[in-house]
Amino acid sequence: MQKKNKYFDNIPGWQKGFIAIAGAAAAGYIFIKLTKKVEEKKQLIGATNELNAINQELENIQQPASFSQAQYNSWANSLFISMDGWGSDENSIYNIFKLLKNNADLLQLIKAFGIREISSGSFNPEPNVKGTLIQCLTSELSANEINNINSILSKSGITFKF
Repeated sequence: MQKKNKYFDNIPGWQKGFIAIAGAAAAGYIFIKLTKKVEEKKQLIGATNELNAINQELENIQQPASFSQAQYNSWANSLFISMDGWGSDENSIYNIFKLLKNNADLLQLIKAFGIREISSGSFNPEPNVKGTLIQCLTSELSANEINNINSILSKSGITFKF
């Protein structure tokens, strides 16, 4: 014998449909949020691995860094500000890369940047980017702008390419 639910049976059909749709929407929302969390975790693992490789390369490089750690930290903060929010200030980004003199400088800058979250801006449908300088630049800039950075680096004798 089937047990009857006296509350659900007394609800009009349109309300039952609304409840079913709301339940499906809630389940879909939870699924999307969980999927995004898994993707963010994968990106964070990739960023951490990337920074570990940068630190390893810094230990093995034969070139000394040209600037103080405070300078690299300042430039990393400037790069963050140049990319955070709606649009990016490409000229500010280029100007920082023009100051680097060797591979050690670039690696120190990447290390100083660490892992940061770049906001896409208020009401922007694009998701925020959380990652290393490399990940943030490649997300924020076009292929042509990345080529400009690589050209600037190449002129300074820096062999690293984004």
